[in-house]
Amino acid sequence: MKPTIGIVGGCGPLATVDIEHKILQATQRHLYPLLDQNYFNMLVYNYTQFSDRNDAIALNNQTLFDQYLRCAQALESIGIDLLLVACQTAHVYVPELKSAIKPPIIDIIEETVSAVVKSSPRIAKVGLLSTEATQKKQLYQNALAPYDIQVVSIPTELQSKMMEAIYIIKTGASFIKRGKTLPNNQYCIHNKIQYPHIKSHPYRRVLLEKFFPNPLTTIKEAIQYLASQDCQHVILGCTELPLILPHINLKKIGVNLFDPNTIVAESAVILASRLEQDKIFSIMPSANSANEINSNQGFKVCVE
Repeated sequence: MKPTIGIVGGCGPLATVDIEHKILQATQRHLYPLLDQNYFNMLVYNYTQFSDRNDAIALNNQTLFDQYLRCAQALESIGIDLLLVACQTAHVYVPELKSAIKPPIIDIIEETVSAVVKSSPRIAKVGLLSTEATQKKQLYQNALAPYDIQVVSIPTELQSKMMEAIYIIKTGASFIKRGKTLPNNQYCIHNKIQYPHIKSHPYRRVLLEKFFPNPLTTIKEAIQYLASQDCQHVILGCTELPLILPHINLKKIGVNLFDPNTIVAESAVILASRLEQDKIFSIMPSANSANEINSNQGFKVCVE
């Protein structure tokens, strides 16, 4: 039976779908599937009721570990062979999760760092675009420190704009129209009354406006800043950020962007393939028993 990849998703939903899609693409690159049955099974818990990760970590000093543990255990109870968490900020909880469930967890931070190191042994610094919480917890800084790779962050004011951009991407805003602003397709004059907690939020209050600042403009500005700091490589350290890649001319930005969604998808397929091979070999009879069984049937298996 094909291994089952488990995904704790919903934070956010669009980023989860992006990772699912990239797992299918990675399967096509590595395994050349012809039939539905050639793909790996996926169990996705698209749990959208997680408390806001950035608020919990960066603003309120709260832990959401129990919420993630419940989702991971639910997937484990159904039957998964490996797990990934479709949120980079939530990787604050991954070390604890690894000791709480049996299936191996693919750590998106570790896999991305491995990809950075393998891409060029001479990398001395890398730029990082991420949530405020990921910056605060130094997830990438700690993971890259053993390799003596400096992580360059964007200034505070630009980081605030980046947070707004991430929340705007989560709404599913269309990037077809170019310009400094985008229409808010979810705009309603009553929203400010219906969502008073958003109105007072330092970043999400932008969601109540009739027009958004274009996230593409913010992200390009951030990349330009990092390039000015001699960063030739930039990590898209939030699972929402790779969603803008189809709308960016990668040849013009002048830096190499690391997409952790693609990286973790590749790692999931590679691990699932290894687990599948392990399952096949574990159910194969030994050479002696196979020969004994088949000799009784009048023929012999050739074992190299």
